[in-house]
Amino acid sequence: MHIDHRGFTLTETLIVLSILSVLLGFGINNTIGYYESIKLQGNAEKIAAGLRLAQNKALTSGNTETSNGVQFASSGFPTPGSKNTIVVTNLKHKIKKVIVSNIGRIRIE
Repeated sequence: MHIDHRGFTLTETLIVLSILSVLLGFGINNTIGYYESIKLQGNAEKIAAGLRLAQNKALTSGNTETSNGVQFASSGFPTPGSKNTIVVTNLKHKIKKVIVSNIGRIRIE
């Protein structure tokens, strides 16, 4: 009588499944972290775009314009005493700063 010994034992199958579940867990965690950082960058860019729009409106209209606590004079420069740093955070406590310099340059750090 010939016995066929092909296949995997239960122990081998459980070891492979446990290794795969650990690798999958790391992959999902990294993907969520990447998604959160992309969302944070996008929110900072939206705020910077709103600031640039207010700055352009101030330049073209000749009036002061305000966005997110930053007031721009008709020259396009922020008015003295207005806010110059906006901090954006996410659920993982990562931060991005939207900074308006004294000469009106808007950047994200």
